[in-house]
Amino acid sequence: MRRAFEAHALVVLLGIALSVSGCGGGLFRRSDSRASTRAVAVGGQAECAPQFPDQDGWLGGDAAASVALPHGDGRASLWLFGDSFVARAGTPDVRTYPFAHNSIALSHCDASGSWQIDYFWGGHRSTEPRAFFEPDPAAEWAIKVRRETGEAAYYWPISAAIVGDAVFVALLRVAPGAASGPFQLPFRLLGVDLARIENTDRPPEAWRIRYATLTSRADVLPASSLVVDGEHLYAFAFLAGNDGRSPRILTRLPITALDADRPSLEDAVETLAQDGRWISGVQPSEARILMDDDASEMSVHFDPELREWLAVYSELPLDARSPLTDTLWIRRAPDLTGPWSRPTPLAHVPELASRPDPLPGELFCYAGKAHPELARSAELLVTYVCNVYAERGEALPAVLERLRTTPSIYRPRALRLDVPRFSSSD
Repeated sequence: MRRAFEAHALVVLLGIALSVSGCGGGLFRRSDSRASTRAVAVGGQAECAPQFPDQDGWLGGDAAASVALPHGDGRASLWLFGDSFVARAGTPDVRTYPFAHNSIALSHCDASGSWQIDYFWGGHRSTEPRAFFEPDPAAEWAIKVRRETGEAAYYWPISAAIVGDAVFVALLRVAPGAASGPFQLPFRLLGVDLARIENTDRPPEAWRIRYATLTSRADVLPASSLVVDGEHLYAFAFLAGNDGRSPRILTRLPITALDADRPSLEDAVETLAQDGRWISGVQPSEARILMDDDASEMSVHFDPELREWLAVYSELPLDARSPLTDTLWIRRAPDLTGPWSRPTPLAHVPELASRPDPLPGELFCYAGKAHPELARSAELLVTYVCNVYAERGEALPAVLERLRTTPSIYRPRALRLDVPRFSSSD
């Protein structure tokens, strides 16, 4: 019972799990007038409105990266979620809060503009739900985790990209660990694997998934956003040092390296150096910092009208005493290598627009990303996730019940935003 309670505590805290490295100073507050004045919450009346209802046992998940499916008609997407509430089949009382460390969904916009979505996880509909992406238990790093902790390693999917007819997914390697850091979170990040899926025209249960090591380093994690440009697959990486910061650097590997069926891609990865050269390997100490604020997850895409790259993200505090922000941010650049503009406020999260910094039991929001495959011309379709800030102990049962029963919490929420008109100083 104690073990189950500790697992549930992890679920309550997983909203800040990917952003424990927090944010730097100089935040724009809600009074900043440059944030978008047209933040329209997406509802059932909007064309192909993204919605994430409780359905078929899926009861919520965060992260919420997406990518258009290569075999779709341009209106079908793959969604990636982190730790997800899923109900056990045949168990009417879902308050037992089973969860899987990741899940996925397939969404489709039909001819009438209606949104359709189906969720999947490992052991779908089985008594014991499992994650959709699972490490090979025979992998050396997974064996080490089991030996050191007595528990299984797991993945958190963070971003995805299409190369030809294949989907590539960046997966954070995660291990259970002693509670540490300002939020006392019981996990460790150990590196990044790249999953390759080639037959997404089949049902997810039939997908062939191959895993390769992208990096086995724990201090730099090339998973924040995957982007294909020209002959390379680029991976924005966040630094995860002991100072609690997570600025972003850029790594890449040639697309030709992805054709080989090999267990590791580490020798094919290059890092953008401070002098603008590409150097061999993942080398954070030599890397150019492209974005000096802190965000472990984000989206990066090319806007064909602006003819610029856009990065969308949100931040969390450096530690438990720092103020939270309700702001979604955007940067722009003429090239993936930069120079990237200063962060501009894109929108304020509606749920947080009229409240002070949250106390235990109040909402905080994070995981801001754009989904260009679902946006109209001159528009951004952005999602974020809201969670409940809670302390361990007696508050946990009530918080878990609130997460389960409140449709707006712990699942993506969508906004349609005008693409900003950047000033020359941005």
